[in-house]
Amino acid sequence: MPELRKDPVVGRWVIIATDRARRPSDWNGSSPPQTSRESCPFCPGNERFTPGEERVSDDSELIEEFWQAFAANALCNLHILVHYGRNSHHISEAMFKAAARARRSRWTRRC
Repeated sequence: MPELRKDPVVGRWVIIATDRARRPSDWNGSSPPQTSRESCPFCPGNERFTPGEERVSDDSELIEEFWQAFAANALCNLHILVHYGRNSHHISEAMFKAAARARRSRWTRRC
């Protein structure tokens, strides 16, 4: 059960979870079940149990759609010119970073 204690160094109250120090075998008095090496997906030689790689598509069309929707809803003109980049992920990352910096430093709301 958690305990409420006062930290003598900083003088604030903290919650201590005393049960977290216990191990699973402490709860029921038995050791955790042992898995055999044949069924363990992390053991050498059992690569057949691990799923294959999944590739995430990086659709640059979605990035373009995002910026068009952003400009339309923000009622602003938005011109993005990317001079170079290795792949579409890094190019889109640069666009978002540039927009965030511009927003932080220049954009103001005019009524």
